[in-house]
Amino acid sequence: MTRQTRAAAVMPLLLIVMTALLLAGCGGSQGLAPVSSQPLVARTRVPVLFHDAAETTFLQPAEPLTDGPAANLHGLYGSSGAGDTSLGLCRLEGGQLLCRQYATTGLDAAGPLLVEASGEVSGSTFSVGNWQPLDWDEAGQRAVAQAELETRAAELASYQWDAIARPDYADSTKWFKGDEARFSALPLALYAYDMAGKRIIWRAQGWEFPQQEHLVHRYPVVYIVTDPAGKKPPEVYATIEGYVEE
Repeated sequence: MTRQTRAAAVMPLLLIVMTALLLAGCGGSQGLAPVSSQPLVARTRVPVLFHDAAETTFLQPAEPLTDGPAANLHGLYGSSGAGDTSLGLCRLEGGQLLCRQYATTGLDAAGPLLVEASGEVSGSTFSVGNWQPLDWDEAGQRAVAQAELETRAAELASYQWDAIARPDYADSTKWFKGDEARFSALPLALYAYDMAGKRIIWRAQGWEFPQQEHLVHRYPVVYIVTDPAGKKPPEVYATIEGYVEE
């Protein structure tokens, strides 16, 4: 065998040895880290600051109750105060608040008042047979809602409200000036009882958006949901509501 022939025969063996040494070095502390058999630690998602709902989509009518006896209904009676004898029944489902108002008879109380009632349903009228006020800490729950509003005020002030505005009002909505202090100080109104989650719903209405049409009035609205049992943290829903002058 000639010298060139022997060299040609040795070269593949040298390549194999060098490759093995290189791979062994990569598995050590100076190379790539070896693949671990331990599962990766799950990443914690950033908590949602608040939910948002497109303009006029959050508050929706609920399906009417079936005519006949109805027991253990929980709702808000007399939401507008003295003289208001309506009973509002609401459910928070799928990011929407579904509500229906019933005229009542047989419920002699001053509202707004959260009640449990039983009686007879006939169309849009609810004849109350017996009822009792719900036992809950209104002052404590209002304080929880107020604290949550103050916590979210900065995000609400910097929020791009035009993102949820109706397309034909998006341009004028961009001129809205958010103000953290004003959002923090918005008055909270007891608005509804969530029969699905057994929670309290509060409503705060902000100041008017710049008008695009003279008779159209639009406002940022914040709904805060609190749990009187203290098991669930508050939830915040931001949306846009308004009305048209007639």
